[in-house]
Amino acid sequence: MEGEFSSVSTPELVSEITTLAGHLNAGNARFLALIAELDRRRGWVKWGAKSCAHWLNWQCGIGLGAAREKGRVSYFKARELTREAIQQRDQRLSFHTEPDGSMVIRGRVPAEVGALVQVRS
Repeated sequence: MEGEFSSVSTPELVSEITTLAGHLNAGNARFLALIAELDRRRGWVKWGAKSCAHWLNWQCGIGLGAAREKGRVSYFKARELTREAIQQRDQRLSFHTEPDGSMVIRGRVPAEVGALVQVRS
């Protein structure tokens, strides 16, 4: 694995890392939303589990302590999920051509996407 990325340029490496971070965050947000829905439905009961945390431990291999954490939405988690939702809602892109033929581009995108644009500039 040491030489696996040796041919990748540093800007490409940074781009891939920031893109993957965005995907991981989005995936984790969806994972937590699905767990919340399973817990709301008490879907773990039909498997004979004592709690949603026990079900996560058994089915997903998550330690009981970490599984309990997934079931509680802390202020920090709620703030992060809200921040992601606001960034998605508020993203926009506009452009127009100036009389000299140049193009003006204005946009608002999540930080992860902005980092990609910065790296490629």
